[in-house]
Amino acid sequence: MRLAYSLGIRALAESLFKSVVPNHSSAGRSGSWWRVVGISFLWLLLVFGCIAGIVLGLDQLGLLAE
Repeated sequence: MRLAYSLGIRALAESLFKSVVPNHSSAGRSGSWWRVVGISFLWLLLVFGCIAGIVLGLDQLGLLAE
């Protein structure tokens, strides 16, 4: 199911952006996988930090079950 979903999304993206991607690439712009990994890692830290803050706050208020 995941493979079919991924292929469907790729086909949709190619049909919507078929002229944009070659123009972007021919202009010398290319994406960096390290930038994607770095931004994803920062979001991961942000989400886990928020969850930890909420859990600690609930614990301090005594609202967590023991």
